[in-house]
Amino acid sequence: AAQQARPASFYGGWWFFAFPVAAAAHYPFPFFVRGDDVSFSLANDFRIATLNGVVSFQEDFTEKESPQTLYLDLRHGLVHHLVFDSLERSALGTAKIPVRYMLRSLLRCKYESAEAQLMAWQDVMQGPQFFDAHIDMTARRAAIAALIRDEAWQDVPAAGPGERRLFSRLPRRLRYYFGLVTLNGHLIPFWSRTGDRLVLDIEARGLVPPAFGGARLTYLNTARSKGYTVTHSKRRFFSLAWRMARSLLAWQRGHSRLRAAYRKGYGEMTSRSYWEKTLAPPAPPPGSPAPDTSPPAAAASAR
Repeated sequence: AAQQARPASFYGGWWFFAFPVAAAAHYPFPFFVRGDDVSFSLANDFRIATLNGVVSFQEDFTEKESPQTLYLDLRHGLVHHLVFDSLERSALGTAKIPVRYMLRSLLRCKYESAEAQLMAWQDVMQGPQFFDAHIDMTARRAAIAALIRDEAWQDVPAAGPGERRLFSRLPRRLRYYFGLVTLNGHLIPFWSRTGDRLVLDIEARGLVPPAFGGARLTYLNTARSKGYTVTHSKRRFFSLAWRMARSLLAWQRGHSRLRAAYRKGYGEMTSRSYWEKTLAPPAPPPGSPAPDTSPPAAAASAR
């Protein structure tokens, strides 16, 4: 496995990852979660080898997906494209990532997810100092939690949600192009009344085509014991699309400056001195007694 060609984005996940400390030229970037292991591997010149028989069983990422995880995923991906030569793209090439992420959410009526993804894009555009100011993510987690109303798992009633299928019965290719051309009904008047009512299993949760034709989408978890329902809203769709377009314009204008800031800030914020300063205990308030630093034996004899 060690001899196989590795893509530029190959990394070692924190679950099973041992590395020589002396070979680490960069400490992790303060992403808080999601992306710190990717960043650490890309920044350091490790030759990563996989071991046969070493596995990790985790909960399905599809079921764990939420506006908060989508926020974190988009945020670290954008930073990596700004920092690393191996992942460098043009301003527009990089902007296609958040635009695609948001469109995937918008076409599935997941407006809260799209809102969180837009927040991630705008946070990255604040520069590397944003990560230093929000190192524990307390404020951002609260802001994202405040967004979530529809996309939260709830117990499914015994009767279960009902379905009404018409457009979703179209032949697969026709249904696919119908969904794209109409932006899944967002260009059709009165779609909230005429669109289908669909119930989708966990396998379809992360996919766009199964949502095409639907104006009310109910997603169920693996056990079909919990679910949530999102509904079509032209107002929310076009409001988010307009804000996305404005963010795209700001990104295009500031991309060169932003890339330079991240390349400089990344080196500073992955240094030992940065983490020693960040993790140092706070200074005691003025006038408080100095902490007892004498050895335990000396302190006991003094008493």
